[in-house]
Amino acid sequence: MISLSDKFNQIFRTGIAIDLGTANTLATIRGSEWLLFEPSIVCINQQSKNIVEVGSLARQLAGRTPEYVRCIRPLQDGVINEFIGAEALLKMAITKSLQQNHGLLRPLVIVGVPSLVSEVEMMALLDAAVSAGAGKTYAVYEPVAAAIGAGWALEESKARLIADIGGGTTDIVVLSQGRLLVDKTIKIAGDEMDLALQTYLQNKYNLAISTFMAEDLKIKHASLDLLLSSKQSEIKILGRDVHSGLPKSITIRGTEIAEAILPVLQKITDAVSRAISECSAEVINDLQSEGIYLAGGGAELPGISSFVTKVIGMKAIVVQKPQQAVLKGNLELINNPRLLRLLVNTGCAFE
Repeated sequence: MISLSDKFNQIFRTGIAIDLGTANTLATIRGSEWLLFEPSIVCINQQSKNIVEVGSLARQLAGRTPEYVRCIRPLQDGVINEFIGAEALLKMAITKSLQQNHGLLRPLVIVGVPSLVSEVEMMALLDAAVSAGAGKTYAVYEPVAAAIGAGWALEESKARLIADIGGGTTDIVVLSQGRLLVDKTIKIAGDEMDLALQTYLQNKYNLAISTFMAEDLKIKHASLDLLLSSKQSEIKILGRDVHSGLPKSITIRGTEIAEAILPVLQKITDAVSRAISECSAEVINDLQSEGIYLAGGGAELPGISSFVTKVIGMKAIVVQKPQQAVLKGNLELINNPRLLRLLVNTGCAFE
Protein backbone atom coordinates (compact mmCIF):
# COMPACT_ATOMS: atom_id res chain seq x y z
CA MET A 1 0.00 0.00 0.00
CA ILE A 2 1.33 3.43 -0.97
CA SER A 3 2.16 5.75 1.93
CA LEU A 4 0.64 9.20 2.36
CA SER A 5 3.98 10.92 1.70
CA ASP A 6 4.51 8.90 -1.50
CA LYS A 7 0.99 9.79 -2.65
CA PHE A 8 1.70 13.46 -1.89
CA ASN A 9 4.90 13.33 -3.98
CA GLN A 10 3.12 11.71 -6.93
CA ILE A 11 0.47 14.46 -6.94
CA PHE A 12 2.54 17.59 -6.31
CA ARG A 13 6.05 16.75 -7.55
CA THR A 14 7.13 16.38 -11.16
CA GLY A 15 8.99 13.08 -11.58
CA ILE A 16 12.05 13.25 -13.85
CA ALA A 17 13.86 10.12 -15.07
CA ILE A 18 17.39 10.61 -16.47
CA ASP A 19 19.90 8.28 -18.08
CA LEU A 20 23.34 9.89 -17.87
CA GLY A 21 25.12 7.69 -20.39
CA THR A 22 28.59 7.77 -21.91
CA ALA A 23 27.27 8.33 -25.43
CA ASN A 24 23.85 9.92 -24.87
CA THR A 25 21.85 11.64 -22.15
CA LEU A 26 18.13 10.86 -22.03
CA ALA A 27 15.34 12.30 -19.89
CA THR A 28 11.59 12.06 -19.61
CA ILE A 29 8.80 13.14 -17.24
CA ARG A 30 6.23 11.04 -15.41
CA GLY A 31 2.90 11.10 -17.25
CA SER A 32 4.34 12.62 -20.42
CA GLU A 33 5.45 11.32 -23.82
CA TRP A 34 8.14 14.02 -24.01
CA LEU A 35 11.64 12.63 -24.50
CA LEU A 36 15.01 14.37 -24.33
CA PHE A 37 17.71 12.60 -26.34
CA GLU A 38 21.02 14.47 -26.50
CA PRO A 39 24.62 13.40 -27.16
CA SER A 40 26.68 13.31 -23.94
CA ILE A 41 29.09 15.87 -25.34
CA VAL A 42 30.20 19.15 -23.79
CA CYS A 43 32.40 21.92 -25.20
CA ILE A 44 34.57 23.53 -22.51
CA ASN A 45 36.67 26.69 -22.76
CA GLN A 46 40.01 25.52 -21.34
CA GLN A 47 41.08 29.04 -20.48
CA SER A 48 38.01 30.18 -18.53
CA LYS A 49 36.70 26.66 -17.65
CA ASN A 50 33.27 27.83 -18.81
CA ILE A 51 30.82 25.58 -20.63
CA VAL A 52 30.46 26.70 -24.27
CA GLU A 53 27.81 24.25 -25.51
CA VAL A 54 26.11 21.08 -24.32
CA GLY A 55 24.47 18.15 -26.13
CA SER A 56 23.58 18.30 -29.83
CA LEU A 57 24.94 21.82 -30.24
CA ALA A 58 28.27 20.65 -28.79
CA ARG A 59 28.20 17.66 -31.18
CA GLN A 60 27.87 20.05 -34.12
CA LEU A 61 30.92 21.99 -32.94
CA ALA A 62 33.13 18.88 -32.53
CA GLY A 63 36.28 19.26 -34.65
CA ARG A 64 35.32 22.84 -35.55
CA THR A 65 36.47 24.81 -32.48
CA PRO A 66 39.60 26.84 -31.68
CA GLU A 67 42.36 25.03 -29.77
CA TYR A 68 41.34 26.43 -26.40
CA VAL A 69 37.84 24.90 -26.70
CA ARG A 70 37.62 21.12 -26.17
CA CYS A 71 34.59 19.05 -27.16
CA ILE A 72 34.57 16.01 -24.89
CA ARG A 73 32.48 13.23 -23.45
CA PRO A 74 32.58 13.83 -19.69
CA LEU A 75 31.94 10.15 -18.99
CA GLN A 76 34.52 7.72 -20.35
CA ASP A 77 34.79 3.98 -19.74
CA GLY A 78 32.09 4.13 -17.08
CA VAL A 79 33.76 6.83 -14.94
CA ILE A 80 33.47 10.62 -14.82
CA ASN A 81 36.56 12.13 -16.45
CA GLU A 82 35.37 15.74 -16.41
CA PHE A 83 33.00 16.48 -13.56
CA ILE A 84 31.97 19.99 -14.65
CA GLY A 85 30.98 18.48 -18.00
CA ALA A 86 28.90 15.73 -16.36
CA GLU A 87 27.31 18.35 -14.13
CA ALA A 88 26.43 20.42 -17.22
CA LEU A 89 24.72 17.43 -18.88
CA LEU A 90 22.71 16.73 -15.74
CA LYS A 91 21.66 20.36 -15.39
CA MET A 92 20.64 20.46 -19.07
CA ALA A 93 18.42 17.41 -18.60
CA ILE A 94 16.74 18.80 -15.46
CA THR A 95 16.32 22.33 -16.84
CA LYS A 96 14.72 21.15 -20.10
CA SER A 97 12.49 18.74 -18.18
CA LEU A 98 11.26 21.51 -15.87
CA GLN A 99 10.49 23.65 -18.92
CA GLN A 100 7.98 20.94 -19.88
CA ASN A 101 6.37 20.59 -16.45
CA HIS A 102 7.58 22.34 -13.31
CA GLY A 103 5.02 21.20 -10.72
CA LEU A 104 4.29 22.85 -7.39
CA LEU A 105 7.32 21.43 -5.55
CA ARG A 106 10.92 20.74 -6.53
CA PRO A 107 10.90 17.56 -8.63
CA LEU A 108 11.78 14.00 -7.71
CA VAL A 109 14.75 12.99 -9.91
CA ILE A 110 16.12 9.51 -10.54
CA VAL A 111 19.40 9.29 -12.47
CA GLY A 112 20.89 6.18 -14.04
CA VAL A 113 24.67 6.05 -13.71
CA PRO A 114 27.34 3.61 -14.93
CA SER A 115 28.38 0.89 -12.47
CA LEU A 116 31.98 2.14 -12.24
CA VAL A 117 31.03 5.63 -11.02
CA SER A 118 32.38 5.91 -7.49
CA GLU A 119 30.14 6.64 -4.51
CA VAL A 120 31.88 10.01 -4.07
CA GLU A 121 31.16 10.95 -7.70
CA MET A 122 27.59 9.71 -7.29
CA MET A 123 27.00 11.90 -4.24
CA ALA A 124 28.50 14.87 -6.09
CA LEU A 125 26.11 14.28 -9.01
CA LEU A 126 23.17 14.15 -6.62
CA ASP A 127 24.28 17.49 -5.15
CA ALA A 128 24.57 18.89 -8.70
CA ALA A 129 21.01 17.74 -9.42
CA VAL A 130 19.74 19.59 -6.34
CA SER A 131 21.59 22.76 -7.39
CA ALA A 132 19.93 22.44 -10.83
CA GLY A 133 16.48 22.52 -9.24
CA ALA A 134 15.83 18.93 -8.15
CA GLY A 135 14.21 18.01 -4.84
CA LYS A 136 14.66 14.44 -3.64
CA THR A 137 17.22 12.74 -5.90
CA TYR A 138 18.32 9.12 -6.34
CA ALA A 139 21.07 7.47 -8.40
CA VAL A 140 20.48 3.95 -9.71
CA TYR A 141 22.99 1.63 -11.35
CA GLU A 142 22.18 1.52 -15.06
CA PRO A 143 22.01 -2.29 -15.54
CA VAL A 144 19.57 -2.57 -12.65
CA ALA A 145 17.41 0.20 -14.10
CA ALA A 146 17.62 -1.51 -17.51
CA ALA A 147 16.36 -4.75 -15.98
CA ILE A 148 13.36 -2.91 -14.54
CA GLY A 149 12.84 -1.23 -17.90
CA ALA A 150 12.80 -4.68 -19.49
CA GLY A 151 9.79 -5.54 -17.33
CA TRP A 152 11.48 -7.71 -14.73
CA ALA A 153 9.82 -8.20 -11.35
CA LEU A 154 12.97 -7.78 -9.24
CA GLU A 155 11.30 -9.09 -6.09
CA GLU A 156 11.05 -12.58 -7.63
CA SER A 157 13.54 -15.26 -6.59
CA LYS A 158 14.07 -16.45 -10.18
CA ALA A 159 17.45 -15.19 -11.39
CA ARG A 160 17.91 -13.28 -14.64
CA LEU A 161 20.90 -11.86 -16.50
CA ILE A 162 21.06 -8.61 -18.41
CA ALA A 163 23.96 -7.17 -20.42
CA ASP A 164 23.71 -3.40 -20.84
CA ILE A 165 25.97 -2.54 -23.80
CA GLY A 166 26.53 1.18 -23.52
CA GLY A 167 29.06 3.58 -24.97
CA GLY A 168 31.97 3.20 -22.54
CA THR A 169 31.16 -0.02 -20.71
CA THR A 170 29.19 -3.23 -20.88
CA ASP A 171 27.54 -3.91 -17.54
CA ILE A 172 26.55 -7.51 -16.91
CA VAL A 173 24.47 -8.34 -13.85
CA VAL A 174 22.58 -11.35 -12.53
CA LEU A 175 19.71 -10.32 -10.26
CA SER A 176 17.47 -12.17 -7.84
CA GLN A 177 15.12 -10.67 -5.22
CA GLY A 178 16.47 -7.19 -5.92
CA ARG A 179 20.04 -8.26 -5.13
CA LEU A 180 23.11 -8.51 -7.32
CA LEU A 181 24.33 -12.10 -7.52
CA VAL A 182 26.93 -11.31 -10.18
CA ASP A 183 28.11 -7.84 -11.19
CA LYS A 184 30.69 -7.51 -13.97
CA THR A 185 31.69 -4.42 -15.90
CA ILE A 186 34.12 -4.36 -18.81
CA LYS A 187 35.42 -1.24 -20.50
CA ILE A 188 34.49 -2.65 -23.88
CA ALA A 189 31.35 -1.39 -25.60
CA GLY A 190 30.25 1.07 -28.28
CA ASP A 191 33.31 3.33 -28.03
CA GLU A 192 35.58 0.31 -28.50
CA MET A 193 33.62 -0.60 -31.64
CA ASP A 194 34.18 2.93 -32.98
CA LEU A 195 37.92 2.64 -32.29
CA ALA A 196 38.04 -0.79 -33.96
CA LEU A 197 36.43 0.69 -37.08
CA GLN A 198 38.88 3.61 -37.12
CA THR A 199 41.81 1.21 -36.80
CA TYR A 200 40.45 -1.06 -39.54
CA LEU A 201 40.07 1.79 -42.03
CA GLN A 202 43.49 3.20 -41.18
CA ASN A 203 45.31 -0.14 -41.50
CA LYS A 204 43.56 -1.36 -44.64
CA TYR A 205 42.87 1.85 -46.55
CA ASN A 206 45.22 4.45 -44.98
CA LEU A 207 42.10 6.46 -44.19
CA ALA A 208 41.75 8.51 -41.00
CA ILE A 209 38.30 9.41 -39.69
CA SER A 210 37.20 10.97 -36.41
CA THR A 211 35.63 9.08 -33.53
CA PHE A 212 32.30 10.78 -34.20
CA MET A 213 32.42 9.79 -37.88
CA ALA A 214 33.15 6.19 -36.90
CA GLU A 215 30.17 6.24 -34.52
CA ASP A 216 27.89 7.52 -37.29
CA LEU A 217 29.08 4.77 -39.67
CA LYS A 218 28.47 2.12 -37.00
CA ILE A 219 24.96 3.34 -36.27
CA LYS A 220 23.98 3.61 -39.93
CA HIS A 221 25.70 0.57 -41.46
CA ALA A 222 26.82 -2.02 -38.87
CA SER A 223 24.68 -5.14 -39.27
CA LEU A 224 25.62 -8.64 -38.21
CA ASP A 225 22.82 -9.92 -40.44
CA LEU A 226 24.85 -8.81 -43.48
CA LEU A 227 27.57 -11.34 -42.62
CA LEU A 228 25.11 -14.15 -43.39
CA SER A 229 23.48 -12.44 -46.37
CA SER A 230 24.30 -12.94 -50.03
CA LYS A 231 23.33 -9.35 -50.73
CA GLN A 232 26.21 -6.93 -51.02
CA SER A 233 26.11 -3.17 -50.63
CA GLU A 234 28.74 -0.47 -50.94
CA ILE A 235 29.48 2.39 -48.58
CA LYS A 236 31.35 5.55 -49.54
CA ILE A 237 33.50 7.05 -46.79
CA LEU A 238 35.18 10.46 -46.77
CA GLY A 239 38.21 11.08 -44.58
CA ARG A 240 41.84 12.11 -44.56
CA ASP A 241 44.77 10.28 -46.11
CA VAL A 242 47.05 9.05 -43.32
CA HIS A 243 50.26 9.88 -45.22
CA SER A 244 49.48 13.09 -47.13
CA GLY A 245 46.90 14.55 -44.76
CA LEU A 246 44.75 15.46 -47.75
CA PRO A 247 41.05 14.59 -48.25
CA LYS A 248 40.44 11.03 -49.42
CA SER A 249 37.39 9.03 -50.47
CA ILE A 250 37.03 5.23 -50.46
CA THR A 251 34.27 2.72 -51.16
CA ILE A 252 34.01 -0.43 -49.03
CA ARG A 253 31.74 -3.46 -48.85
CA GLY A 254 28.79 -3.15 -46.50
CA THR A 255 29.95 -6.18 -44.52
CA GLU A 256 33.29 -4.59 -43.65
CA ILE A 257 31.74 -2.43 -40.90
CA ALA A 258 30.47 -5.55 -39.11
CA GLU A 259 33.73 -7.38 -39.74
CA ALA A 260 35.68 -4.53 -38.12
CA ILE A 261 33.66 -4.59 -34.88
CA LEU A 262 33.30 -8.37 -34.65
CA PRO A 263 36.35 -8.84 -32.34
CA VAL A 264 34.81 -6.34 -29.89
CA LEU A 265 31.52 -8.24 -29.84
CA GLN A 266 33.46 -11.44 -29.18
CA LYS A 267 35.03 -9.84 -26.09
CA ILE A 268 31.57 -8.88 -24.86
CA THR A 269 30.21 -12.43 -25.29
CA ASP A 270 33.33 -13.76 -23.52
CA ALA A 271 32.51 -11.51 -20.55
CA VAL A 272 28.90 -12.72 -20.51
CA SER A 273 30.15 -16.32 -20.55
CA ARG A 274 32.45 -15.60 -17.58
CA ALA A 275 29.55 -14.07 -15.66
CA ILE A 276 27.43 -17.17 -16.27
CA SER A 277 30.28 -19.44 -15.19
CA GLU A 278 30.30 -17.76 -11.76
CA CYS A 279 26.66 -18.69 -11.11
CA SER A 280 25.40 -21.67 -9.13
CA ALA A 281 23.73 -24.60 -10.86
CA GLU A 282 20.33 -23.34 -9.72
CA VAL A 283 20.93 -19.88 -11.16
CA ILE A 284 22.24 -21.28 -14.44
CA ASN A 285 19.06 -23.34 -14.68
CA ASP A 286 17.06 -20.10 -14.31
CA LEU A 287 19.16 -18.37 -16.96
CA GLN A 288 18.76 -21.27 -19.35
CA SER A 289 15.00 -20.94 -18.95
CA GLU A 290 14.83 -17.14 -19.09
CA GLY A 291 17.61 -16.39 -21.58
CA ILE A 292 20.10 -13.51 -21.79
CA TYR A 293 18.65 -10.01 -22.02
CA LEU A 294 20.44 -7.33 -24.04
CA ALA A 295 19.97 -3.59 -23.48
CA GLY A 296 21.76 -0.34 -24.30
CA GLY A 297 22.67 1.24 -27.61
CA GLY A 298 24.88 -1.71 -28.55
CA ALA A 299 21.85 -4.02 -28.41
CA GLU A 300 20.38 -2.13 -31.37
CA LEU A 301 22.90 -3.68 -33.76
CA PRO A 302 20.87 -5.76 -36.25
CA GLY A 303 21.54 -9.46 -35.74
CA ILE A 304 23.15 -9.18 -32.29
CA SER A 305 20.65 -11.51 -30.57
CA SER A 306 21.33 -14.28 -33.10
CA PHE A 307 25.08 -13.72 -32.72
CA VAL A 308 24.99 -13.97 -28.90
CA THR A 309 22.70 -17.01 -29.03
CA LYS A 310 25.06 -18.79 -31.42
CA VAL A 311 28.25 -17.96 -29.51
CA ILE A 312 27.02 -18.66 -25.96
CA GLY A 313 24.48 -21.38 -26.71
CA MET A 314 21.73 -19.69 -24.70
CA LYS A 315 18.86 -17.71 -26.20
CA ALA A 316 19.41 -13.96 -26.25
CA ILE A 317 16.59 -11.43 -26.21
CA VAL A 318 16.90 -7.74 -27.10
CA VAL A 319 14.63 -5.74 -24.80
CA GLN A 320 12.08 -3.38 -26.30
CA LYS A 321 13.67 -0.03 -27.23
CA PRO A 322 17.02 -1.11 -25.74
CA GLN A 323 18.55 2.36 -25.74
CA GLN A 324 15.68 3.62 -23.56
CA ALA A 325 15.63 0.68 -21.12
CA VAL A 326 17.46 2.54 -18.33
CA LEU A 327 15.18 5.54 -18.74
CA LYS A 328 12.07 3.36 -18.68
CA GLY A 329 13.34 1.61 -15.55
CA ASN A 330 13.95 4.91 -13.76
CA LEU A 331 10.48 6.06 -14.72
CA GLU A 332 9.02 2.88 -13.22
CA LEU A 333 10.93 3.58 -9.99
CA ILE A 334 9.38 7.05 -9.82
CA ASN A 335 5.98 5.36 -9.94
CA ASN A 336 6.96 2.56 -7.55
CA PRO A 337 8.43 3.97 -4.29
CA ARG A 338 8.36 0.54 -2.62
CA LEU A 339 10.66 -0.93 -5.29
CA LEU A 340 12.91 2.13 -5.08
CA ARG A 341 13.32 1.60 -1.33
CA LEU A 342 14.14 -2.06 -1.95
CA LEU A 343 16.99 -1.04 -4.28
CA VAL A 344 18.30 1.48 -1.75
CA ASN A 345 18.28 -1.21 0.93
CA THR A 346 20.12 -3.70 -1.32
CA GLY A 347 22.78 -1.21 -2.46
CA CYS A 348 21.54 -0.89 -6.06
CA ALA A 349 20.39 2.72 -5.59
CA PHE A 350 21.65 5.69 -3.59
CA GLU A 351 20.04 8.81 -2.13
